[in-house]
Formats: sequence, structure tokens, C-alpha cells
Amino acid sequence: MVGDFTRLNLDPRRRYSGVLWQQARVLLDSDWNEQVAIVTRWLRMLALDTFGPVGVSLSTPEALTDLSIGAGRLYVDGWLVEHFPGEDFTYLRQPFLPAPPALSDRGDSLVYLVYLDVWQREVTSIEDPSLLDPALGGGDSTIRSQTVWQVKVQQGEGAQGGMNVGAPPSAGRLWSDVAPAQAPDDPDAIATPGGYLGAENRLYRIEIHGGGPLGSARFKWSRDNGSTVAAITDLRVSGHRTTITVARSGRDPMHGIHIGDWISVTDDHRELQEEPAEMAQVVGVEESNLRIILDRALPTCGGRAFGATPAELAARHARIQRWDQAAATSAIDGDGLIATQARPIDLEDGIRIRFATDPPGDAFRHGDYWLFAARAADASIKTLEGVPPCGVQHCYVPLAALTRLGEPDPLVSDCRPAPGPASSRAGRW
Repeated sequence: MVGDFTRLNLDPRRRYSGVLWQQARVLLDSDWNEQVAIVTRWLRMLALDTFGPVGVSLSTPEALTDLSIGAGRLYVDGWLVEHFPGEDFTYLRQPFLPAPPALSDRGDSLVYLVYLDVWQREVTSIEDPSLLDPALGGGDSTIRSQTVWQVKVQQGEGAQGGMNVGAPPSAGRLWSDVAPAQAPDDPDAIATPGGYLGAENRLYRIEIHGGGPLGSARFKWSRDNGSTVAAITDLRVSGHRTTITVARSGRDPMHGIHIGDWISVTDDHRELQEEPAEMAQVVGVEESNLRIILDRALPTCGGRAFGATPAELAARHARIQRWDQAAATSAIDGDGLIATQARPIDLEDGIRIRFATDPPGDAFRHGDYWLFAARAADASIKTLEGVPPCGVQHCYVPLAALTRLGEPDPLVSDCRPAPGPASSRAGRW
């Protein structure tokens, strides 16, 4: 989640069933969000216990042709996926998969596995301007979580290729702690304090950029959950520099963009294709006209274009996101990123992290992220002990298998659920 949150509290082991607001008390974002998380988890568990990993609504039509997508409802790991009547979607024309790979039949013994990839993303007013209330004069209030579904095709060897689809879950693991107090060698010197040394309350975000094995995978980090984001209204390249114009420079000076900051540049096409953003460093800021000058030409060689006109930039919701790693505190590379390591890595203000993979030798996935809160009042942070990423968590369900594109394989293509409202088998959608 990239919202401007203070912390995320849900812990199912506490068995909380609701959040009760007392009169004349401050309402925190963490309380509101915990209530949403409790209800969301309850509904997902209800769907899983009722339907199993996959369930198809009885009102969903069964007959489909080729790779068209029919209207209906599907439950995947408890998440409700909907295709509404009147929506004319096909594999090549999907709402959440711009420019999908072209389908091509190699004419050999390969089986083409058609499957659904379901995951959650956060939508801000940059991706959906209708979330802004004009009465607030451009200021935002809330963001939305959105269920993304994508129909994909992968190749499997032979008719007995099975129905294992999608990428494996991330093997990434993270530890976070604070450096202990240290007594000086000189008895007249002042001891080094331990714990979190920052003067502000923060929600740190550690995010993998590009994926890969331990040591090769790189990461970036933010003090505010990566919530300093701005929409791009214009992008121009001149020589080895890029000048972008943004809709607003930030909520306040602390959450603005400054010279020396590292930012990522992305849009919906890159996000939905799970492609890394472009990293760049800010070398100039023109606050009067909301222009930001970057140290390189974007996109870099071979990168997906962001759009040639303001209209295309707006349609793709091109945006920048600020990150807080800096050469003064971290060993960053030419893209402003830090290599994952098994040994402790100092972030700032006494905070340390380290990485591993489980099983050893496996890989991190692009977009893996971890969150932990830091509190100045008691010099503490939320300690993580080799935990998997908070997200992004993909859920997969096979839909069909084809020996040739457009021709169902009678051996494995019939994936309709068993009769009745509950089923743990894949369903035709």
C-alpha cells in the first residue's frame, strides 16, 4: 500500500472482530484501516470456507468461445472478480492488461494454458481523478484498494503439461531492528544511544526493484510509505536531461520534491505489466511552473514509452514517486538503488535491515515490499523477523488448456466446477 498511513495494525491472532470509536476521541487512520482490514479478511475467509480456492457463481454463463471473456463472477482465494454484463472484453482487449502479448500458435506439441491472475493494488486520485472532491481545491482524502484481474496465457510442454500456472511466490525475507546502545572505549566520552534515533513518527517502506536472487536484487526505501507521488502532465527530453511538469509539487515542503532526491517514473502500463519504473535523480526544480529536471533521458534504452503527448500521459496516469535513500546514508548505485545483502544494512537513525531468501538461492519478485513503523516517543520500531513480503500477492486459477490456440484440448480443457455452490476446482469464466 502506498497511502500516507501512520501504521497498519491487523493481526488476526488477536481475534478482533471490529473497531469501536469512543466519543470525543481522535480518529486515527490506523483505526479506520484496521476496521476495513478486519471486514475484508472476514469476507475473504467466508468465501474461502464456502467455495474453496476457486468458486464460480451459479449465474455465470458456461459457454465461451476461443479467448473471449464472458460476464460473471468468480471467487479466487476469497477475492471477488467481476465481469459485468455489457462489458465487451477479450484477451486482447482487457481492462487491466494493456497491450497483452500477441497470441501465436507454434504448431507443435505445446499446450497453451489460459489462466487468471488476480491481485490487489491501491488507486489514488492520480490513477482515478474522480476520487477528488472539487470542494477541497485539489487536495485528496482517501484512496481505494482495487481487485485487478488479468487473463494470461503460458505454454506448457505436452498434453500432460498440467495446470500449474503463474509465477511462484516470492522467496524474499526481511529482518528489521535497531542498533543497540554502545558504551564508548573512552570513559570520558558520551555513550552511543540505541534504538530509533529519529525525531519523527514514520512508516518505512522497503521495496524490491526488478527482482532477482540475493545480492543481485536491488531495493529502494521511503520514510512515508512511498506516498509522495505526483501526476505528470508533460515530459520532454533534451539531450541527456528530462524535464517533467507535474500537477502539484507536494502536500507541503516536507512531502515535496527537492534537488538530490531519487524518484521513480512509471504509469499504468508499466505497473500492470509488472515492469520496473525508471529511476532518476532530481538535478533541478522550478517551483513556479512545477517543473522537475532529471539527470537522464527517459525512458532509457529499451524501456516502455510513457506517452508522446499530455493526453497520452494523462490516459496512462504517468506519475513520479519520491524515495529517500541517499548516498550519504547508503551505498547506492547509479540508479539510486541498494543491493540486497545478508549482512545488516544501515538505513538511518539507528535502523538496520537485512535480507534472505527461503529457500536459499531462490529469488525476490519485482514489487515485493515490507512495511514497519518507527515511533519517536519510545525510540522503537516494529521488529520484523525474517518475514515474507506484505505484497504484492498474486492469486492464480487455470481456466483452460488449448492444444492449438482456439481449439480446446479434450483431455484438460474442461475446468467447470462440480455441481453445487461450493467448489475448490477451477471454473470456466
